[in-house]
Amino acid sequence: MAIETFFNLPLDKREKITQKGIEIFTKYSYGEASTNQITKELGISKGSLFNYFGSKKEFYLYLLRDSIEDLMSVKQDITANNFYDILFESMENKMTLYSSKAKEKILFVNHASKETNIEVVKEKQEIIQKYMLQAQQQSAQVLQKAIATLPIKKDSEKLLQGMTLYINTIVMQYLARYKDTPMEFFQNKETIEKEIKEYLDILLYGVIENEHD
Repeated sequence: MAIETFFNLPLDKREKITQKGIEIFTKYSYGEASTNQITKELGISKGSLFNYFGSKKEFYLYLLRDSIEDLMSVKQDITANNFYDILFESMENKMTLYSSKAKEKILFVNHASKETNIEVVKEKQEIIQKYMLQAQQQSAQVLQKAIATLPIKKDSEKLLQGMTLYINTIVMQYLARYKDTPMEFFQNKETIEKEIKEYLDILLYGVIENEHD
């Protein structure tokens, strides 16, 4: 964890060190980024880096914690009040995040999730798992809000669990597809929403023909 000396620095210098550190560890793996390279790109001495963070490892873990805390703090309030609008508004909020300044931190966290260096793998996995749990909880809350608007049997726990799994799988498929090209999502927004609605209509209205019709 970053020590008090770092937080005593002027805000603009802290932000510069944090931003540059994220750029370095997104471009290179933990093992590839040497201390010499890091301090050179940060524009500080090795002594300063160790004084601020204690080690390269603690600098890396600080950047990961800080990035995740910043991403999780972004408010994504849902104002819609019907099933499809709630889902689509939630997706749009996430894609807006991908296209904002937060994209750099998202890319870093994604890169860190693939990091295998033994020096940091245990600690970084614990940090990311905590983040994933929070993200899943937020998604579940949105889905519950959307499902609550439907006139379905609310006394079936398995029904609600099954709907949540199906809806989440469809939505996440599109979020994953466009996370690196968010502007394409907005350019094709109407088509994407139409496709998602077709998938979800299968769930809502069934696939079995009524033999009595």
